[in-house]
Amino acid sequence: MLLYFKSITNKIDIKKNIIHNLSKYSEKIAVVILLFLMLLTAADVIVRFFFRPITGVIEITQLGLAVIVFASIGYSQVTKEHIRIDFFMDFLPVRWQRLNDVFIYTLMLGLFGVLFKQLLVFGDRMKAINMFTPVLNMPVYPAIYIAAIGVLLFWLVLFTDLIETIIKLVRGDDTDAI
Repeated sequence: MLLYFKSITNKIDIKKNIIHNLSKYSEKIAVVILLFLMLLTAADVIVRFFFRPITGVIEITQLGLAVIVFASIGYSQVTKEHIRIDFFMDFLPVRWQRLNDVFIYTLMLGLFGVLFKQLLVFGDRMKAINMFTPVLNMPVYPAIYIAAIGVLLFWLVLFTDLIETIIKLVRGDDTDAI
């Protein structure tokens, strides 16, 4: 039985590393987009003061912010930087904390699974009706598909966290709680 858990743990660790690296690269892409948006906004403010504003900055910012949020959400879960209110959970035994984590991860997997599917449906709909931004005439669906990829990465990170928590729960491992 112990060898079985060790084998599963090794396979999960390999997949977890791949998913975490993909999330890290996705977050780096989000940082580059954020830098671009900051420079674009600063240039727009400066140019607006002297001449005319840069055309389409608001549209680029809207699409860019959607990509930034969804591209970085997976890495936030990898580094456990999401907001977590645990003042009540600290008083519970570690086993109960892990059971709560299993419940929360399962709930989040369901919700973000639905969100992923709906983003794909929404992206398909925007592509089918040829939805473009009004000023720059840029297609909207690529940003929606990128958001769906970000949600998928987040879902995969949640899934590895769920499996890891279940293994710790079964083993009775009391370390690294919350």
